[in-house]
Amino acid sequence: MNDQVLRRYVRDDRLVDFPARWTRKLAVLGHVSLQTFVPGERYDEKTINERLLPWCADGPVDHVALRRYLVEAGYLSRADGEYWMTGPALS
Repeated sequence: MNDQVLRRYVRDDRLVDFPARWTRKLAVLGHVSLQTFVPGERYDEKTINERLLPWCADGPVDHVALRRYLVEAGYLSRADGEYWMTGPALS
């Protein structure tokens, strides 16, 4: 299912649409997380934003919303102004 979902919502490393259904949203967010961040590395907010901007070019969500979704879904964690990859994307 993930390949079908990704083909529907992601093209050329950009989001062309964003799913409303939670399971599809998790698949897209997991893909973005794995393609954008490295486990164990820590990032400041500016770097997170710079890495997410290309995914959002002319897309359905902006980088701020995408960052928030990644944190809410558990793909990124945040503390003391730093972000790092966590959660389902690592399993």
